[in-house]
Parts: sequence; structure tokens; C-alpha cells
Amino acid sequence: MLPTRSLSRQLVTQVLLGITAFAVVVLASCSQPVRAPGIDQGFDYSPAWSPDGNSIAYVHSPARSESAEKQGIYVVRLDSLRRTQISTRFVRSVDWSPDGRSILFDAPDGLYRMAANGDSARRIFDGTAYFPEWCPAADTIVFDDISDIWLIHADGGIPRKLGHIRGRDPSWSPDGERLVLLSAYPDASGEELSIVGVRDTSVRRLTHNDHEDRSPSWSPTGNEIAWNKWPRSNGSVRPEVWLIDTAGVAEQKVLVAETDISWSPDGQSITFVKTTSSGPRVFTASRTGSQLRQITF
Repeated sequence: MLPTRSLSRQLVTQVLLGITAFAVVVLASCSQPVRAPGIDQGFDYSPAWSPDGNSIAYVHSPARSESAEKQGIYVVRLDSLRRTQISTRFVRSVDWSPDGRSILFDAPDGLYRMAANGDSARRIFDGTAYFPEWCPAADTIVFDDISDIWLIHADGGIPRKLGHIRGRDPSWSPDGERLVLLSAYPDASGEELSIVGVRDTSVRRLTHNDHEDRSPSWSPTGNEIAWNKWPRSNGSVRPEVWLIDTAGVAEQKVLVAETDISWSPDGQSITFVKTTSSGPRVFTASRTGSQLRQITF
């Protein structure tokens, strides 16, 4: 069994901060997101690029002026920007199966998978599970429970804890042999990126920053990792997307954007969340930050 946690420990880091000081905090024990008072903006989050490169799945939380039925998981076609709602559930994050036929999501009552069109949703784990991601071989799913990393068969079952590894937000390497995740270090002011071996549970620290790191995502090409830096200046945060090579040597700023990074299948583009005047929306850009395109409105 996964350890139980008090309400104060169930405050999740699905936070979207923008230049307009818009903020959202999701409570793991609640069925609805809690918005900042006076804000009447819906928001989109957790974009995930489809394996065929043609679509992006994401989650929408409706504005007060919208029907509650607008909440849920959507798939948007990149050629037409036509979007289709495939679920009305409140979920925290989504991921595609490697063959593109299924979608994985975590909800307050556990981990689910369903057909890519929204049919046949079934719970494969009824414990605490955040930021699940399918491994490239499609047989295993990794997730965290706020402090530890767990592996579970893609069809469900009893999860296995990854050694004594503590961390959050794991992302697979293309060969399925390693994970990049967020780890706490005594000399760090926030969580840092670490690379962990799935077989031997070896740990290698990748970043040494004086601020919070978030949302690591391993490139399909295998040689780069995208992530969010959350540097503070004069009491405010201006999140940025950065790239780093797997040796931890070369770092490159891509653009200013909030969180929830996913790569295109060819590793040449990323999708992410960026705040607009109407709230956080899904965008795409090249891996260097050019060709910025808004996907949801």
C-alpha cells in the first residue's frame, strides 16, 4: 500500500504562474481546482504530444462563466486546431501510450487508462499517483506519490517502488533504462534534476541551481532534457523553459513559459503552457524557441 498523507501534504505542485499574477493550485483531495479569488479565466494544462505527431492531448479547467461539463481531457488536431473533448473528468495530467491507442491520466481516486477516443476508461491503480508516464516499451508506467517513485505494469497490478529513490515528476529516457526526475538536495534551495538508473537505481545530479526546477521531459532523440526553471526576482517568479544535455554541461534558455513540457516525436519541437490575457493556454515552439504557435484559445 502507498503511504497515506495528511491534507497539508496533499497540496500538489500543479501551479501555473504568469506575468499577470494568475495562479492556480490543485488540491489532491478535491474534485475541483481552486482558483485565485476574482479570476474568471479557464486554463489549459498538461499538454502531451501524440506519438504520430498530429495531435496534442491536454486538460481544461473551465472558467466560472463556462459550464462545468467543459472540464476534462481534450485532443486538438495540429493541422486544423479542431479540438475534441474525450472526457469530462477532473484529472491532473495525461500521457499517450507509445502506440497512440490509449491515454493515461491521474485523478484524485487513482490512475486510469482509456482508449484515445475516450472510451473504456478503467482504473488500473487506486492509490496516490501523480505525473504518470508510459515507458517507450509500453509495458510499464512510472509515477510518483509526492515523495517516492513507483513502477506499475501498464495493465495495472501492484506497483513496485524504485529502490529508495525519492523524487517527483519522472520522465523516461528513450531507451527505457533511465529516468530524469526532481530530487531534493541539502545544498539546494529547490528541487534539482537527477538522472536515475531504472535497473541499478544509481543517481546522478544534473543541475545545480539557486532556484526551483520543475517539469523535466526527456527528448526522444535521447541527448537533451527540457525543463522549467523558476527563478525568483524581487519576490516574483518568471518561469522559463531550458534545455540541458544529458551530461549536465550545456544549458540553453528556450523561452519564457510556465510548465508541463512535452516533446514532438521527432524531438524538434516542444509543447508547453504559456499565460495569455485569457489565461494559461497550450503552445508549441521549435526546440530553440522559434516558431511559437498558440494551440488552444
